[in-house]
Amino acid sequence: MENLQLNARTLLTVAASLIALRITFTVVYRLYLSPLAKIPGPRLAALTFFYEFYYDVVKRGKFLWKIQELHRQYGPIVRINPYEVHINDDSFYDEIYASGPHHPRNKIRFMSTHDESMFDSYAAETHRVRRAALSGSFSKQSIRALEPQILQTIHQLAGRMSSLRESGEVVNFKALYSGLTMDVIAQYCFGESMDNMKQDQFGKELLDFFHEMPQAHPIGRMFPWLFDIIQKIPISYLAKLDPKLQPLADYDKKISGQISNVLAKEKKDGIRTVFHEMRDSKQLPEADKTLERFKSEAAIFLGAGTETTAAALTTLSFHLTENPDMLTTLRKELETVTADASSPITVAKLEPLPYLTGVIQEGIRLSFGVPGRLPRYAPTEDLVYAGYKLPRGTRMSSSSYLIDTNEEHYPDPFKFDPERWMHGKTSLSRHFVPFCRGSRQCIGMNLAYAELYLTVATIFSRFDLELVGTTKRDVEIAHDFFVGMPPLDSKGVMVMVVKDRSE
Repeated sequence: MENLQLNARTLLTVAASLIALRITFTVVYRLYLSPLAKIPGPRLAALTFFYEFYYDVVKRGKFLWKIQELHRQYGPIVRINPYEVHINDDSFYDEIYASGPHHPRNKIRFMSTHDESMFDSYAAETHRVRRAALSGSFSKQSIRALEPQILQTIHQLAGRMSSLRESGEVVNFKALYSGLTMDVIAQYCFGESMDNMKQDQFGKELLDFFHEMPQAHPIGRMFPWLFDIIQKIPISYLAKLDPKLQPLADYDKKISGQISNVLAKEKKDGIRTVFHEMRDSKQLPEADKTLERFKSEAAIFLGAGTETTAAALTTLSFHLTENPDMLTTLRKELETVTADASSPITVAKLEPLPYLTGVIQEGIRLSFGVPGRLPRYAPTEDLVYAGYKLPRGTRMSSSSYLIDTNEEHYPDPFKFDPERWMHGKTSLSRHFVPFCRGSRQCIGMNLAYAELYLTVATIFSRFDLELVGTTKRDVEIAHDFFVGMPPLDSKGVMVMVVKDRSE
């Protein structure tokens, strides 16, 4: 019996010693032996992920602003966790987010260890193949051909706004615009709209979920395995446990049906959708043409295609409504294109308008669609920044929020100033990264611009709006949940339609 107790005590002693040795080795390695040991930054961040956890999870999406503070303290390169450096220098941005086969950049896993969508593809080659199958659908030429369909949805929005003027109802502009952008991307992906513009609350239940879901991002970044477990549970079962998830279950059922139809049948009524192109792509391996993988792509398309464009529209709408002189200037410029009611507006007609373009660029810049870091690593080459060697495999990141508010390029950076783009659009574009850059630049950029140009021209040449209980605080981001979000107690940009100028 004594021998058993002795053996147990010995095993515990050995186990404790091994644990202590492992901890000691980890501390010594991360602080002194790691290739990143000489890179500036707080020692606690170099030692443990709990530094990031505190600011991103406990303080709810605040790590971005802590990183900004660290750059002010330590300079343009900072070690922000044991394995990652953050570089706040737009001259090095294209090295982090490089393009081309000779400079591959792999993505770091977060939110899940799965990589079924193009966006979530970790390896550069996997991403290249999946993007190639989609790039034609989102080319400028393809989006030009889509403009009549986009305009049709925008006219539905205008019809709803005309009804709101008659009723005097106050509406949340973000909800209105989110319904619009989701309808556009759903129609293009599946050949069938979500019909948010026809619903009383613009598809509010599903859209609320899409707005709330990003709040889980900091937890997903820290514990991706947790989301893997959740994703294995059927959404129909989760909806029974939590009725709030029923709109998501309904959405999942609808999307599954739409994709199954695409996989099983030829195009219908001459409609050619994004998923038809993926199904018929010769670049895409057959193993990638499954219902589950297409559903992963659909979730990314609907999420990204809804949220970021709607945020830009909401931000610029607030500033135009709050600044009558700005709106007057925009309308005078728009009259050169919209005066002839028999000639439909097109993006080609609108793009040359400098003030309108400035309004759209500021809306994109100050809505900070994806404000934070998108980590990459170079699998085949060592990099050097400011004398610091970054060995292959080193996690590197930069943040669009910091680049797009750099006072050197954007004086008074948080001022909504369309005219700054009229005098230096070409030079400013070099310091404008809301869509990221490189081989993983946002594939939906052309679609987003088309929606922005056509929506702004249609809505603000026709309607007079009035803000209701809304301030600039409601369009300023206060949290980085992968997408930028205003303070959590914000009610949104609430407006009343006071005049329909077409009547």
